[in-house]
Amino acid sequence: MAASMKDADSENLIDNHPIFKTLRSNLSSKYSSKYPKNIVEVVTSDIFVWDRQNLHLLTTNINVILANDLHYQTLLCTNQPLFDVDGICVSASGLYVVIYGALGVSVVELPRRCGQFAKFQNGCPKIVTKTIPIGVHLFQVNDKLKLLDVKWFSSHQSDNHLLLLTSDNYLRLFDALSPQLPVQAFCLAENTLYKSNFGSNLTLTIPAALGDEQAIAFDFGPTNQYLNKHIVKLPGEDIVSVFVLFGNGDVYCVLLNSSSFHREKYKPEIIGPLSMFPAAEDNYGNDATSIICLSTVPPVLVTATSSGKIYHSVVLGRTSSDDHDDVKSEISWTSSKMSSAMDGGQDPSLYVFESVELELALTTVSLETDEIVEDDFSCPIKLFKDPCSSNRYHCYHSAGVHSLILPWIAKLEEFCLNDELEEFLGGEQQSIVEHLLCTKPLVSSRDRPIQGVAVLSEPTLGTLLMVLTSDCHCLTLPLRSSIKTEPLPLLSDRHSTINSTSVSSPLRGVARESFTHHIEKILQKSSSNPILRSSKGSELTQQQCFQFLSRATQVFREQYIQKLDLAREEIEKRVKLLKEQKEQQQSELGLCKEERNELREGACIMADKIEIATENQESIVNRIETLLRRVQTLVPILSDDERNMQKDLTTMQEKNEAFDECCATDKNKE
Repeated sequence: MAASMKDADSENLIDNHPIFKTLRSNLSSKYSSKYPKNIVEVVTSDIFVWDRQNLHLLTTNINVILANDLHYQTLLCTNQPLFDVDGICVSASGLYVVIYGALGVSVVELPRRCGQFAKFQNGCPKIVTKTIPIGVHLFQVNDKLKLLDVKWFSSHQSDNHLLLLTSDNYLRLFDALSPQLPVQAFCLAENTLYKSNFGSNLTLTIPAALGDEQAIAFDFGPTNQYLNKHIVKLPGEDIVSVFVLFGNGDVYCVLLNSSSFHREKYKPEIIGPLSMFPAAEDNYGNDATSIICLSTVPPVLVTATSSGKIYHSVVLGRTSSDDHDDVKSEISWTSSKMSSAMDGGQDPSLYVFESVELELALTTVSLETDEIVEDDFSCPIKLFKDPCSSNRYHCYHSAGVHSLILPWIAKLEEFCLNDELEEFLGGEQQSIVEHLLCTKPLVSSRDRPIQGVAVLSEPTLGTLLMVLTSDCHCLTLPLRSSIKTEPLPLLSDRHSTINSTSVSSPLRGVARESFTHHIEKILQKSSSNPILRSSKGSELTQQQCFQFLSRATQVFREQYIQKLDLAREEIEKRVKLLKEQKEQQQSELGLCKEERNELREGACIMADKIEIATENQESIVNRIETLLRRVQTLVPILSDDERNMQKDLTTMQEKNEAFDECCATDKNKE
């Protein structure tokens, strides 16, 4: 109860801060969008939000908000972007903020920090910041060119490079300090496009125009892996892998040498499309929208489709046995196969571990036919990596927000790093999907795309997911802890650990997994009731309200009450079994007590007998000694001891006689 009140207070405190009130006051239908955006960013404790009305960057600190300070800072751009901003992203060093949209990119250089809470320029309300447009000439010459994805390219040499993916299937690397021309440009699909004199493309083929061969998103993978014989890596160089997703579901791996960007004829190694196992006829969806690479060992690639399906693929080196195993239906790895698959000298392949289907609009039941209403709603899904956990990420789209936790990643990492394990046993664990927010309750409801998501981690508030809705309200949703601490071991476990020869409980021999984990599996929910946020102008009929009530009741019944009943039954079975074991142990303990009493009585009787036997033994020994003395006296021949004693007596007698003579002499003298 106290935790929920604290979450509600923090949500109201953040949402009612003037920085978000300013966004709501400047809200206009002119800036409404049908697609999700990400115009909010959180770095450590700093919050950055883009003001679409005034074309400014607003910033504040979470510590300022918790201190009930109503001030925020406005970063004025020297060159205001002339395009519609779709998102912002802060560099790894925290020195730059990239502002991007479909028609352009700009970089804002952040001012220096000083004063309380490390504010910019000691908390000055308005600061003029240097804004650098990136590739202006490129977007001006090619009016049909669209920016599809952009990310900071961080290396040990610099932190001011941007990697851009455009609609002409080009990856372009720009330097923020020299933004007019790209440092390098890499074509991803030369066979689908015709080049122009500007290094871009003007004419598209039919497959590219339909999006089948169109690169739509990318993400950075591990460094210095997947190096084949065609790549020469010198000491001190880093080979960065970039996974590029195409609209037809194909994934390419581009290997970039961060030290060779300034070469005139530098060509990266492009591997792909990567083989996917097990193979599927639809190539795991032909409507891919987003991709992220989780920082795990081995890396896990997450791809999303507009139909709401999410695919989790493990990136491994392709072994020779995979060439003859393209049609396998299950993935089973052994330690020998994993060791060869983790070899960095092989081309990467994707092993689809599982697929997850998101519930975009709420599933309702028809009141007339009692059948589930078919939902064919689809929308672009954006993936967002959680900076606080490597096995958790978030999905945001036009209908709400989902959060996914991958518990099997810990088992996979343990299996890869431990050579003693012979087989991966984490395949039974499924991903945990939480439907946190729904902005499109019904298929007929209006789209309310999410305007931004960010993870806020603060000691007093915990880990929260900040969600900026289409009406510029900031919701803070508490996130489930992805890492659960194990309970302290029982005294019986400690005793069995100390004394390895002791006999363990018979229940532990029957059940290999702990009873706590068994109950957690039963209580794990596959669906939930999200927070509903519909548009203000929408009015629901009584039938729709009843459908929502029926749906919520069904979820509570199936995901809570029924599972609680199952857990209660399992606990009752466990209690019954433990009671039987206790009764059996108590009866055995009573028998042991009776045997103990009998043993004690027998011990007392034995002690008395021993005492009597000891006394008899002493008397017998005394009689034997007396008998031996008498026998010795009857022997006619003297023994050696008797002879020695006789000599001693004779000597003593002689000395006594001499002493008597001396005494008599002394008396005569007197």
